[in-house]
Amino acid sequence: MFSRCLVFVLLILQNVSYGQDFDAEVLLFERDISISRGRLIKNSRYEILINNRDGEKHTNVSIPFSSLKSVQNINAYIKDNEGEVVRRLRRGEITERSAISSVSFYDDNYVKEFSLRHNSYPYTIVYSYQETHREFFYIDNWSPVIASSIPTRKAVLTLELPDDYIVSYSNRFVDLPEKETTRNRKRYRWKADYPEPVSNERMSPPFYSFLPSVVIVPIDFVYELEGSFATWEDFGNWQHKLLKGAAGLPDDEIRRILSLTEGIEDDKEKIRILYHRLQNETRYINVSVETGGLKPYPASYVAEKKYGDCKALTNYFKSVLDVAGIKSYYTLIHAGSPVRKTDKTFPFQQFNHVILHIPLAGDTLWLDCTSKGPFNYPGTFNQNRDALVIDRDNSRFVSTPAMTKEDVAEKRKFGISYNLDRSATVSLHGKYRGAMFELLLSLERTFGESDRSRFIRNNILESGFNMESYSLYRPERDSQAIEFKYSANTRNIYNHQGNLILLNNIPFNLPRLERPENRKLPVQIDYPVYRTDKLVYDIPRGYTVGSDFQNHRVVTDFGEYSLQFLEKEGSIEVVKSMLIHSGSYSVEEYEDFYGFIKEIEESENSTNIVLMKN
Repeated sequence: MFSRCLVFVLLILQNVSYGQDFDAEVLLFERDISISRGRLIKNSRYEILINNRDGEKHTNVSIPFSSLKSVQNINAYIKDNEGEVVRRLRRGEITERSAISSVSFYDDNYVKEFSLRHNSYPYTIVYSYQETHREFFYIDNWSPVIASSIPTRKAVLTLELPDDYIVSYSNRFVDLPEKETTRNRKRYRWKADYPEPVSNERMSPPFYSFLPSVVIVPIDFVYELEGSFATWEDFGNWQHKLLKGAAGLPDDEIRRILSLTEGIEDDKEKIRILYHRLQNETRYINVSVETGGLKPYPASYVAEKKYGDCKALTNYFKSVLDVAGIKSYYTLIHAGSPVRKTDKTFPFQQFNHVILHIPLAGDTLWLDCTSKGPFNYPGTFNQNRDALVIDRDNSRFVSTPAMTKEDVAEKRKFGISYNLDRSATVSLHGKYRGAMFELLLSLERTFGESDRSRFIRNNILESGFNMESYSLYRPERDSQAIEFKYSANTRNIYNHQGNLILLNNIPFNLPRLERPENRKLPVQIDYPVYRTDKLVYDIPRGYTVGSDFQNHRVVTDFGEYSLQFLEKEGSIEVVKSMLIHSGSYSVEEYEDFYGFIKEIEESENSTNIVLMKN
């Protein structure tokens, strides 16, 4: 009796101590996986402690399924703080819905959903379910983390296989598995936890890379077709086989391609003409059915329907170039921000996007067939990636081009005039490349006037400025720069103090970084930041310059900054430039990086010019 009471008290104390710091905690996460007769079966079980109202979002459970993955045996119940079961999930409380996204035309992914809640904290929700995969090309991408903001106290992953079934696995922040062999079977067991939740930080590498995980894949698999992860070349051959038979185009399409390129000798110009046609006549839309996440719809489908996802559009345009006699390659990358490096030591499907690689004599083109942007412009979305070129018996990694400082340059000129009411009229003329070019181009091409104006006022206009008018100039089709102008008024420039006027700076927009003592993660800058400003201030009538100018220059391993003053007849010019190099910097280097950014910030915030009344 005493021992049972002691255990009960310890459980209560454990719950109280956990609840002091977190809205919820995963007390136990177990997953048992078995492979038998070509079927993959996963049994998952969760115990989640809910400590308060904010933790209740973790009682909303969604379980994905599809035509290749069924879900059954869903069970769930709630235990109160004394360990008593107070509520069980009823079958009728489980709902199903399509997981189709806003950009999907058809998608065979679905979810089963339910929610269980109690009216007294803390309480524990326990739920379990079984998945059966009839075809698969990975076994699990497992992590003990169900939400980065809450801890996991204990997690166990168990894999049981026939003794002749070969797998490959990769551990990150998880110990190597325990292994045991029984009669004709072998078992792996990984144990993990996540005691201290990691918070994402500004300018850090991909967040997933800091979380514990285990990825397991079969060396040989059947996923529509037989394939292998033994080497990247083997995986490339499987992907190449998926493309087989998807290249044919209708006769009228072939005639039109040949007509458009007739008499043109330069291959690059042929590609440009055909790429413009692709952009004009097709649109991006996702179609995902069974292997649709990996296998493109046929080129003939896109020729007829005029839409497709990145796979279908890339395969279609590859087929178009085949007709034009130009060799190109279907190529896999992981796109987006921050850049995610491929683990080349571990062959596995690590990609989320498809582009086209076209090696020409003396030039190499990279085309995103979903883009409405410039020809041969990888952009911030695709730049500096590990790219797996799919080529029969010769699939290989190459790198997409990394952006240079010239590719991302933002050049602005401000004309600042003094008004009789002591306000200032500011006229901006800016020319932008890189990320800002992409943003402004999207605003110009896809936003209506009202939404565009609202976005500019709320997100681009300097703080304290009231915009009077703006102009956003549509660039030439394949230009990689865009011009933007505005006129605004503000009382933030000419600051009167008795017989003096302080001219305030229009500062660079700098990242707000954690102090070094609080920083836990390294820094990753995917492409350079390069900005130059020229500010031309009118000197009001009756005033002269009353301060010495302090030019400033900073040169470090992380980048450069310069500030110069030029006094002219009736005006003062301030010329500034800032360059932050792309690169990765460790936590040990962070204090110096932070110091570089703070030095720029301090210079920007103290750039005051004093004018004295005559």
